[in-house]
Amino acid sequence: EDEQEAIDIPAVCWQHALSFLNPRELCCVALVNREEFYPWSKNNVYWKEHCRRRWKGKQGTSRLFLPQNANAARTWKQQYAWAEYDKFRPYIRPEEISHFKWRLIYNGTESRLGLR
Repeated sequence: EDEQEAIDIPAVCWQHALSFLNPRELCCVALVNREEFYPWSKNNVYWKEHCRRRWKGKQGTSRLFLPQNANAARTWKQQYAWAEYDKFRPYIRPEEISHFKWRLIYNGTESRLGLR
């Protein structure tokens, strides 16, 4: 009977609780109950928020952590996973460098020429 009561918790409560999990914990949730939790563990709302937090203040990140030959759209969970994988590579590609906008700051003053 106690097990049945735990399952009867409204989905809204479960979803709210899952929003507090970090990425590793969110992946582990999928293993708890495949029918119930697996779809929630892939929910783009949670993963988009994790991506937003992780890359807050960084420019051009939406295209940087995709594999070079990726043509298809990726879910936020896949984006996050690619970025985690990508952070271990020892180099940056020339097209990634040229994607950034650079600012020249000299003696604490930004150049009048603006972004480059």
